Amino acid sequence: MSKIAVLLIGDIAHDGRVKKEINSLKSLGHDVVLIYSKSNQNVPENISGVQTILVKKKYGGNVLNIVLRNLFFYWKVRRILKKLKPDYLHCNDLNTFVISFFRLKGVKYVYDAHEMNMGIPDLFKEYVLTKIEGMLIKNAYAIIVPQIDRLNLIRMKYRLNPEKLFLLENFPSRIMTSKTDFFVSEYNFRANGRTILSYSGVIDDDRCIKELILAMKYVNNAVLFIIGNAEQCYKESLDKIVEQENLKDCIFWKPLAKQEKVLSIAQSTDIGLCIYRPNTINTYFSASNKIYEYLSSGTSIISNMTPSMLRLRDPNLFLINEITPQAIAQVITEIQHQVNRSEKTVEYVWENQEHILGVIYK
Repeated sequence: MSKIAVLLIGDIAHDGRVKKEINSLKSLGHDVVLIYSKSNQNVPENISGVQTILVKKKYGGNVLNIVLRNLFFYWKVRRILKKLKPDYLHCNDLNTFVISFFRLKGVKYVYDAHEMNMGIPDLFKEYVLTKIEGMLIKNAYAIIVPQIDRLNLIRMKYRLNPEKLFLLENFPSRIMTSKTDFFVSEYNFRANGRTILSYSGVIDDDRCIKELILAMKYVNNAVLFIIGNAEQCYKESLDKIVEQENLKDCIFWKPLAKQEKVLSIAQSTDIGLCIYRPNTINTYFSASNKIYEYLSSGTSIISNMTPSMLRLRDPNLFLINEITPQAIAQVITEIQHQVNRSEKTVEYVWENQEHILGVIYK
């Protein structure tokens, strides 16, 4: 059994991948400590059988303030690690892996690269981040990547030993419950024969929310639930479109759901929507957990045609060639007219790949 510290800059309440990793490491018999930076509560999150340490971190400000705050955060975390004396530090994303620069003797650093730092729109930011990543990644004990094309890119760019790279995809935990009626129990909404469409997650232009809304102009007998949080100015611009196009009766906004509810959303939906504008490597080689949540529930889902989506052979996955309201609406209508839809035939289950963590953490 090893002692593993898991480091996260963010809120564990909404990070399903990190929660699943922690639960898997526990089930493998390891002693796990979570150190994280953000919470809606003033006390650490209660995760059964896991010590949690909340290290508050301020966000925003100018470049100098951000650098100083980050350095102060790493200093506080390093002090905690010196007391904990872990065998491994599991770093989620580059913003936590930076702490490996201030290495502690006897600690093995595992880099869990959720996001790609190459191919982002800001060329200067990309240059800085890839330089930092390239400098630190050589000393990583292991590198975890959630999608095979991303893994191959990282391996080639940094000329890494393939034996240090591990593929751990964003599959959901095994579904143990039958279909639920989430929209009735949570929102008191009854479909009355209408098709329920849903999008759940981050709400911004890269998720093509405007196109999803406008697609409803061309769809009959359907409603769209948009579940997530958006910046106020972006939300107001979308509200204006809903009003101008007279779509108030078929578009419903809901706040971001708790991580424990996301599978219920997928199970209760008739057609899921998960479309990413392919303007970065992260979206071109998408590793979205949302895709797998819908597919694991046996729910039809519409996405756009990218290399990562073309790798999936699932009868419930429908791909569009172009991201337009008309193209989205056409596929929705086609699915609505299918009498006998396919049940799930492919199993995307987190537990089937737990053994990979067992290989890394001996």
